Amino acid sequence: MLKHFTTLSCVALSFTFFAGCGGGGDVSAAGSSQSPTAAAGDSTQTTLTTQPTTTTQPGQPSLAAAQTVVDGSALGSERWSDGSSSTGGQGLEIGGLTCSNDSASYAYTQLILLNNGEHLALPANIGTGTPTIRNPATCVYPVHTRDRTGKIRVNTSNGATYTLGQFFAVWGQTLSSTQVADIEGPATIYLNDNGTLTPFTGDPATIELRPQRQIVVMLGTPLAQIPNFAWEALPPLAGTPVILEGGDTGATRTPIWDDGNAATGGTGAPVGSLACAADLIANLDLNTHLSIYRNGEQLILPQGIGRISTITPACDYEVHTHDRSGTIHTASTEYKRFTLGDFFAIWGQPLSLTNVAGFTDAPIVIYIEDKGDLRRFIGNPTTIDLASHRSIVIQIGTPLTEIPTYDWLNFGPF
Repeated sequence: MLKHFTTLSCVALSFTFFAGCGGGGDVSAAGSSQSPTAAAGDSTQTTLTTQPTTTTQPGQPSLAAAQTVVDGSALGSERWSDGSSSTGGQGLEIGGLTCSNDSASYAYTQLILLNNGEHLALPANIGTGTPTIRNPATCVYPVHTRDRTGKIRVNTSNGATYTLGQFFAVWGQTLSSTQVADIEGPATIYLNDNGTLTPFTGDPATIELRPQRQIVVMLGTPLAQIPNFAWEALPPLAGTPVILEGGDTGATRTPIWDDGNAATGGTGAPVGSLACAADLIANLDLNTHLSIYRNGEQLILPQGIGRISTITPACDYEVHTHDRSGTIHTASTEYKRFTLGDFFAIWGQPLSLTNVAGFTDAPIVIYIEDKGDLRRFIGNPTTIDLASHRSIVIQIGTPLTEIPTYDWLNFGPF
């Protein structure tokens, strides 16, 4: 029913942990700012380490003890919209940096912005581009954010050194010693490198984005004690990936829902902006995996979601499933973002942090894995991008002892 002329992919990322703890917590729209939350005692992927004893100079502020927070938690008050501004990285080259969907390994630098003592949240999705004919997937710049933790993901796969100035160019905001974004006033800057606190007095655009570094920028009244954060460890990734193959019957998983859409889902008419087409030429063509676990038991994601055979002519929505493997297929003539919320709307099932397809009786935790980069997601799950070869894991109830990984070899190199 679908004519797939080209197979395209979204960004694929592998992982390096910031400060020896957790990943980057992908958030497409992180929702309201959240206060830091103590670690919940998940099984660990790496040993959670605290910052070493602080080294300071007389007269300079001290470094607070590392506060452990849940991976993906938004830190600070919301001031700026998510994503790059109109003058920042929108998919084209900027500041000498290219937006691409290459597989890369990443380290983390955390940027802490303080205005008269108020911690301001660094927006999510700075430096993530919407698919275009030039970059027909959700591309990323070598420096970008995925959530509102303040963690900048820095490409470490090519040996290049990146700076805070390049990140602000991608963001599309001003950076100088007298103005940071839209806030004017002298900036007091400290660098925290593994517990050694150093004042910085040069051009802030030249500051290197080093692994495990915290860059603290204070505007207005400076603090006497510098904030310091560490993240809870995440469950380990499974050592053996599950091979994804077309025609999966779901025999090893538990059936809960009927195949096809629920009564409140798509019936052939548009669902929001999503069309159901009988003969679709797919310029954008990608696959995402969704697995749902309830008390440790993996549930079958139904086949035929978004595929309507009860009308003439039969049609497929731009987001749909072919089998029971958990693979969500996105095919569209348009270069645009599709989200997990789009898929659940077509399916006709609720999706929130308190209700996943009718399950409301147990805590819900969401993980996102992009080619080895595991992150916990906090925010509105309807906003999660359906990125190419991304694995989205929804845990309902009992915590998982490990997070599944998937082998995409049957779906091309990306």
